[in-house]
Amino acid sequence: TLFGLIADIGNQAGLTDLLAEALRRTDDWDAVLELLPTRIADAADSKVRLGLLRESAAIRVDRRGDHAGALADLAQAFPLAPRDALLESQLQALAEKTGDQTTLGLAYADAITALSASPREAARLQVLLADVQHGLGDADGALRLYLQAAAAEPGDQRAATAAMQLAAAAGRWDDAAGVTLRYIADRERLDDALLDRLERLAGEHADGDARPALADALARGLASIELAPATAAQLFARVSALRDATPQGAAAALRRALELGGERPRWLTRLVELERRVGTSPGLLDALRRLAEADPRDLDILVEAADMASTLGDRTQAIATLTSVYAKASAALRGTATVTTSRPLDGVVRWAVDGLVALHLGADQARHALEVLTEAARLPLDGAVRRGLRLRAAEVAARDVGDAEAAIDLLRTALAAAPGDREIMEQLAQLLEAGERVPELLVLRQAQLALATETADKLRLRLGVASLVAKIEERGGRLEALRDNLVDEPGHDASIDALASLYASKGQHGPLTELLEAQAQVLESKGEQPRAARLWLRMAAVAEEDTREPERAIA
Repeated sequence: TLFGLIADIGNQAGLTDLLAEALRRTDDWDAVLELLPTRIADAADSKVRLGLLRESAAIRVDRRGDHAGALADLAQAFPLAPRDALLESQLQALAEKTGDQTTLGLAYADAITALSASPREAARLQVLLADVQHGLGDADGALRLYLQAAAAEPGDQRAATAAMQLAAAAGRWDDAAGVTLRYIADRERLDDALLDRLERLAGEHADGDARPALADALARGLASIELAPATAAQLFARVSALRDATPQGAAAALRRALELGGERPRWLTRLVELERRVGTSPGLLDALRRLAEADPRDLDILVEAADMASTLGDRTQAIATLTSVYAKASAALRGTATVTTSRPLDGVVRWAVDGLVALHLGADQARHALEVLTEAARLPLDGAVRRGLRLRAAEVAARDVGDAEAAIDLLRTALAAAPGDREIMEQLAQLLEAGERVPELLVLRQAQLALATETADKLRLRLGVASLVAKIEERGGRLEALRDNLVDEPGHDASIDALASLYASKGQHGPLTELLEAQAQVLESKGEQPRAARLWLRMAAVAEEDTREPERAIA
């Protein structure tokens, strides 16, 4: 027979093909199938073998209804054409019909081996094989394949998602984080949905809340996987949120996010909240300072930063931050800037001034303290507050700076704002007396005498006036010196006051009116009309009350 002949001499001259054709014509399909292994073994190449296996599968399905046999044939055929989409589809359909996922898996495995030189093409089949193994209950094997596929094709969403989910379920957080980060790196964009799912799996893990473990795994992954700075910044922010239970770790991750992604106010606000939970520290000071820079209008944050710097004893930062607080608050008080604050602006100004003065004095920088007080006294504050600032400035000038002249000027300014203030008068009198400025002190004592109501005060002040007049008489030459002052600087207020006191004490009202008239004319010629007007008024008062010259007073 032909079967015996073929067995003896092999497929020489194509005998098996002739026999197969004859059997097909007689519809002897069992014989055709029986002959198939010999035909496959004798096939000239893989293309012929592929065709024979396809033929066999078709006969089994169409002529015998043998879907399991057809599946076995196509499972052998698939590694010969692993890129054949039709063959793959037929294989999957037969596996589903027969429920034989094991044979399908073996076919995928052989096809993957056939594609070993093309790992990226093999990755697609690895995902399919992993699906099969997962369905068969082999979660570890499935995860291994998903990870292999994701390593070959990092941007494959299905591979990355499946690997992430299985790794998370197994508590393998480094694998879950790594495959997710590599997917994001390949796609060059954040996948919030994937990250949200990963975080949810960690939060709902069977062994308890695993978000801290996931945070650490993500941090390790971020240290080794290259990502765009902006993307890495967003991921570090997520790490920070996952570490919320440990504020120090959360703050460290958020600082890294800020380094990579810029000074985002929302992140800086959270950093401040985290550092507050940690407690008083240089970290909190740094966070407050950065938030204040990011939101220049928020005065409360800047105040907190200044307070923190003072608490920490960081003098340099305290001075710098208090100076900023003072500058912003004073500008807002003047109406030249806008700030947001829950505190009264004048209270903030006073607080900043107090802090700066204390710091400057503590560092032997009294001149700086004086400058702060002098400038603050010019702000549109309550009169009593400005008075207090000037008195304090005068005290610092006299006691700490050693500048009596500046102290006297400050007290004169304070007295001009409150002419009847006995406390200011007395402080000014003490400075004038210490400086032996007798004529000016005489004028001041006479003003004090005019305000005195108690007999004892009047007696004391009159004795003082008499003593001062006597000193002036004793010194001699004072009149000429004061006149020389007016030659060098016409209109010099202190010299005019001293001369007026001298003339008045001697009853020389005529020379006094001449002096006031001459100085008023000089000031008018220099264009200083307000000062000249004051001298004209003084001259008119002397002419009317002392020299009895009403016409001159009217003129």
